[in-house]
Formats: sequence, structure tokens, C-alpha cells
Amino acid sequence: MIALVVAVLCNGLKDEWELVDPTSLPLTGVPLDSDRAAYEGLKLKRKA
Repeated sequence: MIALVVAVLCNGLKDEWELVDPTSLPLTGVPLDSDRAAYEGLKLKRKA
């Protein structure tokens, strides 16, 4: 669910934003952790 929200936000903001650390999400196909604390480090930054 978190990955979906991040993807929708990045797309909805016209690709002007990106993840600060793209490795903060697991690779495609890897199940997401259900613990909310696992993704506290997810942050967006405006592209330069």
C-alpha cells in the first residue's frame, strides 16, 4: 500500500518529485513489510 501511495504521488505531481533514497523500497516482486515503521525513512524531494 505504501509503494502504491508513493507511486501515485510521484505520478500525480507530474514527475517533479522523486524518492530521496530509491533503495528504501524493496525490489519489484519482493513482498512489502507490513510493519508501518519499516518505511519511516521514505521521503520525497523535488527534482532539480
